[in-house]
Amino acid sequence: MQELTLPFFTTQFLAKAFLTLFLIFYFFFSILLIRQVQIMTAAVKTDLNRILKLASFLNLGISIVFLVFAFFA
Repeated sequence: MQELTLPFFTTQFLAKAFLTLFLIFYFFFSILLIRQVQIMTAAVKTDLNRILKLASFLNLGISIVFLVFAFFA
């Protein structure tokens, strides 16, 4: 009796699908993080506001780069 094999469901495909899904969630988290930092910096005035905004935008940029690499790798 032959085993039923599905050619698309290889280990490599499942790993890439999981990684891509994870990076999509990470991208949306980065967008939410920017919004949270904007709300926080409007409510609390400190010297670190510019650094926090920069860090949140860097986080978004890194998530976009990783997501693009995941789609084209």
